[in-house]
Amino acid sequence: MGLRTLLRTSTTVVATTVVAALLTAPGANAHVCLDCETPELPEDPGVPCPTIAATTDPWIVVPQAPSAPKVGEVVTARTGVWNSNTKNLKVMWFVGDNAATTSTSHTYLDNRTFNYTVKAQDQGKQIRLWVRGIGAQSPCVKDEFSAATDAVQNGAPPVNQAAPSVAGTAQVGQTLTASPGTWTNSPESYSYAWYREGTSTSFAHGPTYTLTPADLGTKIRVGVTAQRPGHLVGFEYSTFTSTVVRGSLAAISPPSITGNRVFGQTLTGDEGEWPVGTDIARHWERDGSPIPGATDNDYTLGLKDIGHSVSYVVTATRAGYDPQTSRIGGSTVARAAAPVWTGRKITLKGTHQVRKKVKVVIGAKKIRTRADAPDAKVRYQWLRNGKVVKGSTSRAHRIRKADRRTRLKARITIARPGHRALVITTKAVRIRNNGTRIR
Repeated sequence: MGLRTLLRTSTTVVATTVVAALLTAPGANAHVCLDCETPELPEDPGVPCPTIAATTDPWIVVPQAPSAPKVGEVVTARTGVWNSNTKNLKVMWFVGDNAATTSTSHTYLDNRTFNYTVKAQDQGKQIRLWVRGIGAQSPCVKDEFSAATDAVQNGAPPVNQAAPSVAGTAQVGQTLTASPGTWTNSPESYSYAWYREGTSTSFAHGPTYTLTPADLGTKIRVGVTAQRPGHLVGFEYSTFTSTVVRGSLAAISPPSITGNRVFGQTLTGDEGEWPVGTDIARHWERDGSPIPGATDNDYTLGLKDIGHSVSYVVTATRAGYDPQTSRIGGSTVARAAAPVWTGRKITLKGTHQVRKKVKVVIGAKKIRTRADAPDAKVRYQWLRNGKVVKGSTSRAHRIRKADRRTRLKARITIARPGHRALVITTKAVRIRNNGTRIR
């Protein structure tokens, strides 16, 4: 619409048009806004309008040129001084070419004061006050604009009052958590960047950071950017953490052993589950000493293990972490079960006569066969009336005078390597010393 004076008259159309044109033309001090969409002019009142004019134009009080308004600040303007024909005012703020507020109506007073708080969306635009002077008859009006401000600039940044902080343990694998601290100017959001000592280049972003092997031996701090729309940003560092130390490596699921701790049985070790990037070494130990060549997950218990403790040892290593050794032991290794005798009761044969022999009917080979123990050693011990006969440890026993009228029998021990011994005894024979055969 621009700057306009509307002259309403009941005289001829020609005269009205000429006078209106004269009064509508802007004065030498007018501030135009050709693209501003001001409120529509009132309808023709049908009677002549007196001249309505601003003797002092509307003007911006704060900020004063050359200062530019900033987001969050207040722009203050006055409506100026108008002639005595002006009875009322209508006022509205413009940002750029568009109305930023609705129009408000007021009884005329010289230099009325109005305020406008600059918003984030006003950045880069000029601000001006529009004033419409209104006569006694409301259709009689005159529009004026104040001079425009410079383009709106960013508002003042948030200012840190209490520094950001970092919580957590300075150890590889641990997570650090940043707090933004406290700020003026009501930030609406924060962003976080992480820095190592000695560099101004960030290497990670976000409110949390999990320490990696690359951080070992360094100190870490967080930089916080405080943000508010339409304002410059504020920035502040936290203090540094203590020097980052090696992490403590822990299994997700621990190593374990399955199997029976019995000679000849196979123990199976399970390394467990460890974090990605962990290297595993394993071996078996006997009473705390490594068993040569035993580095697989499976280990078959041998003769040397009987009566000793066998352990599965897992050593986990990972860059930036202290090595972790898990030793899974248990009870000592037991002998395997004794052979099982499958034959009949063993008998003796010989002659009832001093200096003659009495012996076990079957030999060691058959004994091994009937005990299903081909690798067993077979030992003998003769008993007289249930007591050991000293020096008599062979399959055959030469009858002595002391054996007369006593009961003789043989105790046979079948001993397989790594197994409990099987002990059996023959039938007992009463020595009569009469030269008859023993059956």
